[in-house]
Amino acid sequence: MTPRFDAYIDKIRSLPANPTDRDVVTSDFLLGEEGRIEIYYAPLHGVTTDAKIIIVGITPGIQQIVAAFAEARRLLHEGMKLPHLFKEIRRRMAFKGPMRTNLIDMLDKIGVADRLELASTAQLFDDASHLLHSTSALRYPVFNQGKNYTGSNPPIHRSTLLKSLLTSTLPPELDQVPDALIVPLGKAVTTDALKIIGFDKGRSVLRGFPHPSGGNGHRKAQFQREFHSLCSIVRAWNP
Repeated sequence: MTPRFDAYIDKIRSLPANPTDRDVVTSDFLLGEEGRIEIYYAPLHGVTTDAKIIIVGITPGIQQIVAAFAEARRLLHEGMKLPHLFKEIRRRMAFKGPMRTNLIDMLDKIGVADRLELASTAQLFDDASHLLHSTSALRYPVFNQGKNYTGSNPPIHRSTLLKSLLTSTLPPELDQVPDALIVPLGKAVTTDALKIIGFDKGRSVLRGFPHPSGGNGHRKAQFQREFHSLCSIVRAWNP
């Protein structure tokens, strides 16, 4: 399931300047459905092949994809060409808001900035963005009964549609940056997605890294519990 950007250029150009979910979660962008699960297209393409770190969420959320469509529309009307357009969308959209703040705080505390010779991993979202590839296990937005899919009910391995999306998009991305540190956000990415595609072994993976969402009430306790293990993985990593 690898839709081409050029198949959607005209539809993206015709969106309103400030699109809403009603403009982008439509039949024009529907990629597939299975029971209560629906997958929609979003302009999230490209791989930062020089990246030293890959942050993997479960799937883009509705706010992220609306922002991605708005950015794609704006850049198309400004005349930006590929692949710069894809790179700019990823840089601006990556884990925006409180989630990014929590992510930076945890990565800095376990020594990732030091290993990359940065003052802070905040630079990964700014002047050092060439060191970061941000993506999702399920690259395109998935909704469960109209709400953001969270990685369960059903889990990926129990859905033919979700497994197809996962296996057709994530392995080729990870293969292009073979030495990068993988930071899986949340249990569904670590114990389900990476295991399905065989990346649970043989790569530097921050297993046990908490999901940085402000809604994750167990984040701080989990981070404390996994802190020494995460630090050891970072120390053994050769960026």
